[in-house]
Amino acid sequence: MAVTSLGSTAADRFEREIRAARQEAEKADNAVPVHTFLHRWGVYVALHRHPDRAARLSALEKAVGEAVSRAEARAGSAGTAALLDEAAREVTGCTQEATCPEGVPSRGQWIGLLGRVAPHDGTVQPG
Repeated sequence: MAVTSLGSTAADRFEREIRAARQEAEKADNAVPVHTFLHRWGVYVALHRHPDRAARLSALEKAVGEAVSRAEARAGSAGTAALLDEAAREVTGCTQEATCPEGVPSRGQWIGLLGRVAPHDGTVQPG
């Protein structure tokens, strides 16, 4: 099952990001920007095609935003990183760290990437 529709904000961002990836790929004369785009949006789809997973992500983002202590924020961030890790592994088909292709972010690296996902509307921020 895939995501059947994107909200207008996410659809607009998708269009902007695919255009930017294509332009960057042409400018650099390599496909890395397009691969990065496809991976990032693959993770988005993997997160949002499961309503329970999308709801959990939203709840974790809200918890981080409302955290009153570093411990609460870190716990929410760790939960978010675990969801992102699960989605990335689904996209790449790897089930264990040792089987993941080079370049697939580890759980710890996801924490640094969290700023790319805007809370509650599912849009992906430019990286």
